[in-house]
Amino acid sequence: MAADQRLLVLVGATRNEARNIPMVIADLAQARDELRELETELELIVIDDASTDDTVKLLHVEAELRGLRVQVIDGPGRGLSQAIAAGLRLALQTPATCIGTIDFDGQHDPIELPTLVAAFEAITPTPDCVFGSRFLNRSTFIGVTPLRRVLSHGARFALRVATRTRLPSDPTTSFRVSSPAMVRSFLDEVPVDDLGGYEFFFWYAVYVASRGSFADVPIRFRPRLAGASKMHLREVIAASLTLREVGGRAREWKRMRLPDGGFPDYPTEYLDSLGELDGYNTWLVDTFAPYMRGRVLEVGAGTGTVTTRLAQLGSVTSITAIEPDPARWETLKAAVDAAAARQVAGCPVTPLLGTIDATNERFDTVLYCNSAEHIRDLIPELVAARSRCAPDGRLVVFGPAHEALYSEIDRMSGHWRRFVTTRLSRDFRAAGYDVVHAQYLDPVGAIAYFAGGRVGGVSSLSPRLLWIFERIVLPISRLVTPLTRRFMGKNVLVVGVPGVGRPAVQGERPSA
Repeated sequence: MAADQRLLVLVGATRNEARNIPMVIADLAQARDELRELETELELIVIDDASTDDTVKLLHVEAELRGLRVQVIDGPGRGLSQAIAAGLRLALQTPATCIGTIDFDGQHDPIELPTLVAAFEAITPTPDCVFGSRFLNRSTFIGVTPLRRVLSHGARFALRVATRTRLPSDPTTSFRVSSPAMVRSFLDEVPVDDLGGYEFFFWYAVYVASRGSFADVPIRFRPRLAGASKMHLREVIAASLTLREVGGRAREWKRMRLPDGGFPDYPTEYLDSLGELDGYNTWLVDTFAPYMRGRVLEVGAGTGTVTTRLAQLGSVTSITAIEPDPARWETLKAAVDAAAARQVAGCPVTPLLGTIDATNERFDTVLYCNSAEHIRDLIPELVAARSRCAPDGRLVVFGPAHEALYSEIDRMSGHWRRFVTTRLSRDFRAAGYDVVHAQYLDPVGAIAYFAGGRVGGVSSLSPRLLWIFERIVLPISRLVTPLTRRFMGKNVLVVGVPGVGRPAVQGERPSA
C-alpha cells in the first residue's frame, strides 16, 4: 500500500452464510475497485461463529478468485456482539485509517462502501462514525417482514426516549465506518465482553452520539438472497432490558464531554449534611455489615462517619480508610483519633491520604460507600480494587441508584453517574468479579428524592428536610425495601468476589 493511501479494514461476522458469500464477495470486489479511486485500499476481517456449512471454505475461495485480502478467524462462539468485538480488536492491530462493519447476509450492498468512506473523508470536522441509514430520504428498506420493520422503527424510538440523545437515524444498523480512535475508545471504556445478541451495534451508536460526532448517509437495504434472519424474539427482549442501563450510560458519557463533568471544584455540602445523620449512617453500616469481615479497605472514606461505625463490627479486624481530599482526610483522622481517645475505637483504623494506589496490601473486604459515583473511570478502578482483594475477598459497592433521579444535588456532589443493578453488575464482571448479591434500597427515599430534586429543583438539604428523611422516610423505607429490592430504591448495593479463572478483561491498570 502506498504511503499516501488510506486503508479501510472491514469487519463482518458469519454463521452458515455459504449461499450468500459468492454474491457478497463479488460486490466487495467491485467496492474495492471504486475505493481505489478514493485512494483507499480494502482489507477484510471475517469472524466465523461456528459455521457448519461451507462458509469458511467459500470465503477463502471467492476472495482469492477476486483478489481480495481477507483474514478468516474462528469466533468466540458467544454470538454476534462478541464476534464483532473480536474482529474490531484485530482491526485495531492493523494500520487502518478507518474501520467498518457489515453484514455478510447480502442485505447491505457493499457497493455503497465508497459512499460511506467519501462522507467520512469529506465532512468537516471529520465525524467519528458514518452510519449507513435505512430511514433517510433516498434510502430503500425492502424485503423485510412487517414485524421486522415495526421492530426497527420501535428500536429507534425506544433508544431516543431512553437516552435523551440525538442519535443516528438508524442506530441499530451494522453498516458503518468509524475512526480507529473511536473504536478503541469504545472497546476500552465500555464492558463490551458482556454484551449479547445485537446489543453491540446500538450501544456503539449511543456511545458515538454521546462522546463524539457522526453523520448519516442513505443506503439500499436489500432482501436476503438465501437463508433466514438470525434475529429472534429473545434477542429483542434481551436488548430491550438494557435500555434503562444504556440510557444512564449515555447521560454519563455526555457528562464526560464537559470540563470536569461540569462539577464544582470539590463539593461537600450535601455529603457533609448526610454525615451529620446518626440514624442514616447507622442504617448504612447495618446494610452492608453482613458482607464486612477481616481486614477492610474503605475507599473514599470522607470524614469518617461510616469508618468509625465499621470499626465497631465484631467481624472486622482492621480498617485502612483512604480519602483523596486533604481537608476531608484531616477530618477523618481527627474522627479516628477522637474515637480512640474515647476508647470506642473498636478495631485499629489507619487513615491514608490518596487514592486506592496508596496501598499495595491485600484485604478481605474492599468497600466503596457513596464513593464509586465520584470516580470518572470506574472499571479501571474496580480492576485496581480486585488486585487489593485477597483470593477469597469481596468487593462491596453502595451508591446512588437510577439515572432518572439524577438532579442538581448529584451535580453539586460531583456524581458522574447513578447506578442500576444491571449496570453495576456488568461493570463488576468486566473487572473480573462474580456478582453474589445485588439489590436496591430506600424506595420511599427514591420518591422523595425525585419529588424534591427532579421536580422541586432542590439543590441542598435543609435541616428540616434531613429531619423528615431520617425520622419518617427512612424507617418506612426499611420496612418496604424487601418488597422493592429487585427494581426500585434510592440506593443500590452490589457485592462481588474475584472470579475464579476470570481475568480482568478491560481497563486493566497495574498496581502501584
